Amino acid sequence: MNGDSSKPNYGQRAAKIATFILDKRPKVAAKLPAALQADLKALKDAADGDRVAKATHIRDTALNGGYGPKIQAQAKRMQEQKADRKA
Repeated sequence: MNGDSSKPNYGQRAAKIATFILDKRPKVAAKLPAALQADLKALKDAADGDRVAKATHIRDTALNGGYGPKIQAQAKRMQEQKADRKA
């Protein structure tokens, strides 16, 4: 869940992405680590007020390697691309 968590629609946007991955791309979702699948489902099902915290948790866990080195590398690439766009 890349993006600016301070933006008002961050949680809603992250939940839409989680829903898309889980519902529209089940083959992709099945290849994700079990912990990430569970966190995406929790985000998808979260109440509006909990979405930012859950999306931030996913982002931080990915960046810290909690979902494994492949997800960590992808998360870091996405963060670097975001920083390059802002520069």
